[in-house]
Amino acid sequence: MISLPNPDRMAPLRAAPIDEIGENWTVAYSTGNSGEDGRDWCIQTDRVRASEMIDLDFPSDAKTDAHAIVAIVNAYRTGQLVLAK
Repeated sequence: MISLPNPDRMAPLRAAPIDEIGENWTVAYSTGNSGEDGRDWCIQTDRVRASEMIDLDFPSDAKTDAHAIVAIVNAYRTGQLVLAK
């Protein structure tokens, strides 16, 4: 079982085209090619400075990050996680 970091120690994320990859810290290099716009997409941090990364638990190690993303998606998929309205 994976334990997730404290939400206060997790970086905000965004989905972005790979060609914008240099703007932030990459969490998942490629989620594949979009049939809508023909671009490759990735998951990256949203406006997080390098100096802030030292104080964060996510993103960290690639394996840990992958497990955290999968745990969140699976919790949402199974109804254990719901979006606030």
